[in-house]
Amino acid sequence: TGINIAQDIRVYIDIVEHIVRNKNAGIGGIWFESRYPGCRCDVPSHNYQIDWTDRTVFFTGPPPL
Repeated sequence: TGINIAQDIRVYIDIVEHIVRNKNAGIGGIWFESRYPGCRCDVPSHNYQIDWTDRTVFFTGPPPL
């Protein structure tokens, strides 16, 4: 969510200075911490897709999660 909001700020209101903070050292929220072998998201990836990126798979699995 933070990355998408930062992109929108950059595109639509460029003059606003902003910082996106993440709890962890890497990007991914809870999926950064949760390491389940063979895990997959139970919701089609396009439901989480942001409009300025391309997706190559329908159901995302590790390591993208």
